[in-house]
Parts: sequence; C-alpha cells; structure tokens
Amino acid sequence: MDFSLSEEQAMLQRSAADFALRLRAETRQIEKAGVSAALRQSYAGLGMAFADWPEAANGAGLAALDKTILLEELGFGCLGASVALDLPYLAWSPLVWAGAGEHVDLERAATLLVDLEGGLTLSGEAVQGKGIVVLGKPDTLVILRPDRLLVLNDHFQREDILPLALHACGVSRLTIDGNAALSLPLDAATFRRILAKTRLWVAALTLGATRAAYDYARHYATERMAFGRPIAHHQAMAFELADHRVALEAMQTLLLAAAAEDDELAVTQAYLEIVETCPAQTVASVQQLGAHGFVKDHLVEKWMRETRAMAMLFGGADAARADLADLAPDGLGGVAMFA
Repeated sequence: MDFSLSEEQAMLQRSAADFALRLRAETRQIEKAGVSAALRQSYAGLGMAFADWPEAANGAGLAALDKTILLEELGFGCLGASVALDLPYLAWSPLVWAGAGEHVDLERAATLLVDLEGGLTLSGEAVQGKGIVVLGKPDTLVILRPDRLLVLNDHFQREDILPLALHACGVSRLTIDGNAALSLPLDAATFRRILAKTRLWVAALTLGATRAAYDYARHYATERMAFGRPIAHHQAMAFELADHRVALEAMQTLLLAAAAEDDELAVTQAYLEIVETCPAQTVASVQQLGAHGFVKDHLVEKWMRETRAMAMLFGGADAARADLADLAPDGLGGVAMFA
C-alpha cells in the first residue's frame, strides 16, 4: 500500500500543521481559559471539522484517510484544544454515518457518550443515569449504544468537574432523566461502523500527541549535555529514542492503512495498538527529560496525561480486544495474533 500523499492531501496536511503550530503556541493559555471564540472561528474557516462528511450533509466529501491526516496534525499541536474544537464533529457524526444527518443541529453544544456496558437505564424513550462523565460542556447529548442511537436535549443536569487531563476541553458530570428527542434503532453492522469511526478519531489525535512528545524529548536530548556531550549521544538514550521512532512509524502505518481501508477490523487493530502503546511512549518521553519532564515548563507532562485520558475513551484496550475476537475471520485467532 502506497502512503504517499496526493497533492491535495499534502496541502491539507500543511494547513493543519500551520494551525497546529498556533495551537501549540497558545497551549498553556488554552488550558487555563479554554478555546477562544477566535480560535473556533479560525478552525471553522479552515473547513477541517466536517471534512469526511458527504456534501449532502454540508461536509467536504473527503475520505476518512484525509480526515485522519488532519487529526494527527492537530493532535501534534495541542490534543486538548483539538478535542474541544472537533467535538461537534465527534458528537454529530454518528447521526450522519447512520443516515440521519437531517437531525444534526450544529447550533447546539453536543457531546458523544458511548454506552457499551449498559451504564444507562432505558425504558421506552426514557433515559436515566447518574454520575455520567463526558467531554465538554454540552446542552445536547448524543448516545451511542449497540442497539440504538439517541439524542437528548436538556433532559439532564450538568456540573463542571476538575479535568485531570484534558484541561483545554473541559469535563462534565451528568445526571440524566428524561425522554430522548430522537431514538434511532441500529443494526449490528451500523453500530460497529460508527464505533470504528469514533475510535479512528481517538487514535489519530492520540498518535499526533505522542509524536509531539517524542519530537520534544528528542530535541531536548540533543541539547542537554552530560559528561561532555548531548545525552542523545549516549548509547542507552540513543537506543531508546530509536525504538520509540520505530514504534511511532509502525503505529502511523497501521493508522493510515486502517483509515484507507475504512474497515472495522483494521481500525480496531490500529486503535488497540495506539491506546496501549502511546501512553507508555509519552511516559517515556517525560522520563527522558528527567525531573524536568514533570514540570509545566515543558509540554511533555501535558501529552502524558492527555494520551492516558484518550486511551480510555470508547471502551479502551479491553473492549477493543473483545471486539477483535468477534471481528476477526475464522482461523485468524482473534486476539491471539497480538499475544
């Protein structure tokens, strides 16, 4: 498979990279005050948010691979801000992918809740749940369950809670008690397709942040002197940096292949590899800076906590392994191929 970017994809990547640099420059301010209206307006003007929605749904009609390339670059800039900026895409995309795009209302602040384990109680159109933690500060909740897709407008109480990782995005705790404005039945194939696409979103942003942490630690190691030479020139550090680069290249290959195939099995494999490997990679990047890595003078501590938080979204590694066992063709061995 050839991963050479087309001229259009290269242009999209450059645009995303330029915007990512702006996010990087404002990272600490964004973590304190949130994403500004000016940044949101600039992001909307770039046309990246709904890149792979069909034109009939007011999207750009690009491929999943194009959106994945954009997300990885944004994650490289500032993962938390990118989540905040792209949250409307994440929340409303399940409706578009389920063929119900006419119900999308971008005027409302929506977020997505993936209820894989039945944490919510459903009785007809009534939905109940307590202590539900979601991204952002929503007034609309899109709920993805294995059997249906629901939309709730205002039928929940929201309280802000202290985000331990995604400071730029914010986190809310919800108490839900009300009727769904929309309840759309899903068959198993549609549910798997939607879940795979949400996981591809997580994987692309997480890999971008991990690449940023590696890049920062590598640059630090070439400037930090010990015993008369840069620490990157010492064998142990050089080997570790090389191993991390190889792992990053492998994960990026998996991610781009999965996005190009747009296949549930390939996406789940890439998601599993990324959510298992990236948190460990960013921890290692912190350690490569020594004690400096844990202070806010350096951004690696941010990437460490953000990648750990992202790795728990939409089931995390445990749910992905279980899904692989169901998705893998007979004779492939399911999860055994990752043993």
